[in-house]
Amino acid sequence: MKIINHRLEGVPFVASPNISGMLNPSYVVMHYTAGWTGASAIDTLTNPKSRVSAHLVVDRDGSVTQLVSFNRVAWHAGPSKFDGKNGMNNYSIGIEIVNPGYLRAANGGYEMSTATGWKKVPAERLKDYDLTIAAANKRVGGGTYVWPAYTKTQIAAVKEVFAAICQAYSIKDVVSHEQIDSRGWKTDPGPAFPMGEFKAMIHTNARNDDLEPNGTYVVSASALNVRAKPDAKAAVVTTLKRGAEVAVVKDHGVWSHVEYAPGKFGYLSDQYLKAA
Repeated sequence: MKIINHRLEGVPFVASPNISGMLNPSYVVMHYTAGWTGASAIDTLTNPKSRVSAHLVVDRDGSVTQLVSFNRVAWHAGPSKFDGKNGMNNYSIGIEIVNPGYLRAANGGYEMSTATGWKKVPAERLKDYDLTIAAANKRVGGGTYVWPAYTKTQIAAVKEVFAAICQAYSIKDVVSHEQIDSRGWKTDPGPAFPMGEFKAMIHTNARNDDLEPNGTYVVSASALNVRAKPDAKAAVVTTLKRGAEVAVVKDHGVWSHVEYAPGKFGYLSDQYLKAA
């Protein structure tokens, strides 16, 4: 899976109007939808009256839908704080994973917490769910709750998406909504989500900003400006098209000094270069 122009290649895009300014993501926030289907989540996240959105929705069958480009702010984190930053919408990509969230055993079945109180879940709703994961959570209240498992196909799809994000952006950390929520009541994605497996992926899949001197690289963006200095605000020397080859002369952090034509030099962002 690849990201081209801040969108996942080959993935349906259903635009949400609930977006803000530009985003340079450093974090990924994992959520559960607290619902039963991807379609219902997409309807909510693209409804202007809901005032919420996310970059991606991953359904139980592993299907992925993108709602917001990765370079735009989505409204998924709410009041939040992490790593010394307030308002994590401005720093993170939000992934919504279809899952109902916590349930409680009651009257021989299960109940789900809703805005109007606990409501019984029809047995047919849960026939395809693994309900063996039980854990307490102080944010919910006393007692032990059941956390429906994510499907293996679903987790595999999230991992594929997450790997692509780590390759395309300088991701520092992956966090739960519960971890960053400053209101004290969010619990997603819950103990059924294998967060540790994703933490490990940051190191194994993270994009390498240090490109090899004398190495040959190819432009991966549709059009990439060559700058006079290693600064996004510096003057544009020329523009290269996707597939253009350059030779790295010297690494400058997230920028590289390159020779883009015989005897012609400038600076390119490492983010849009890949090994030839």
